[in-house]
Parts: sequence; structure tokens; C-alpha cells
Amino acid sequence: MEQIRRGICGYAIKIESIQKINKEEADGYVQLFMEDFIQDDGFHPGDDLPDDYLEYCHCVKTIMQKIFGLSNEIQDEGYTLIRPIEWICELFGTWLDAEVNEMPPVCYLEFKQSKLDDFYKSPFGFPPEEHIGYLTLEEILEERKQLEGCLKETFEEASDVRGMNPQEIAEEKEVWTDLIYPARKSYLNWLDYCLGQGMDLIIIER
Repeated sequence: MEQIRRGICGYAIKIESIQKINKEEADGYVQLFMEDFIQDDGFHPGDDLPDDYLEYCHCVKTIMQKIFGLSNEIQDEGYTLIRPIEWICELFGTWLDAEVNEMPPVCYLEFKQSKLDDFYKSPFGFPPEEHIGYLTLEEILEERKQLEGCLKETFEEASDVRGMNPQEIAEEKEVWTDLIYPARKSYLNWLDYCLGQGMDLIIIER
């Protein structure tokens, strides 16, 4: 198996409800985020901010305004959505637990087919962003149906071991047992939780 170099977090969240928050309250959340954002970058109230950082802050603020439905402006590539969307998920969403210490991206779980097994589409109307994806409630239902029975698959049924020697096969099977299979269970639990709560799913890769 290709070495897994990153992990994901999952959040159950109602995306549409965030963009229905009234303007005054949404403006307050944007301001709160920007204060947290600037402070996390090591600046303090009253500091003189460099011009290039002020420009960066403007772009990040625009991202937050779009998340809340206050703006339709889309920033050019080069500004990550991770920090704004992670902040939104932690404030309005539910963090989804996993049975493994580092939950692998869905593309490593060796499903025959998954909606998160390819390029991600981004939530809140943003262009695709390689580290953030989401599924609507309807898509989660479709995903759950097409993954039905995947936990009955054995390592031998799910994995292509052609060309591997016995030691390599043994190592791959250990990864399957310790990581891939429990991660599959966690991902299905994420889907089931979202279905039960009537929520969308956002995943963030790090």
C-alpha cells in the first residue's frame, strides 16, 4: 500500500443553516473569527499589521463572509479554506470520532467506489479544494447504500496482492487489520451519524 502521509477529521454539520443566520449575527461571527485568526498568527490588538498581511486578512475575511452568505465573491487560488472551515465546523458542527489514531483519507480505505475517493468538491459554493470535501445528506444516503456490505469483505477480497511476496502480503494484511478495516467502520459510523441527525458531512485533510 502507498504510504499514508495525511489524515482526515470528520464533522457533521448543517451547511445550509449556517448561511441562514441573520446578517447581524453573521457579521459578529466573522469579526470573532478574524480576531482569533490574527491572534493565532501572533499579533495583538493595536499592532501595526504589514500590508501584505492585511491583504491576506481581507481575503480570509471574504472567505468567511461567503461561508455565511454575506458575499458571493470567490478568492483566487492560493488562499486555503482549512482554517475558516475548521473554525466553522468546531463552532457549529459535531466532531466525529474514529477508531484509529490517525483516520486515513477515504481513498486509502480500498472501497470499490466512494464519493470521496476522487477530487473533492468544496462546501459553501467554493471551487474544489484538495484538502476539504463534503457530502450533502442526500449524497450520504447514496454513499451508505453503495458501501453496504463492505465490512464483510476480507483482506483477500478487498486487496490486490498480485506481484507481492509473502512478507509484503503479511505486512499489508497487518495494515488492513490495524488501520484500514477499523477506519472503514469509523467512516460508516460517520455516515450513519449524519443520517441519524439529518446533517451534512465535511472532511478536512491535514
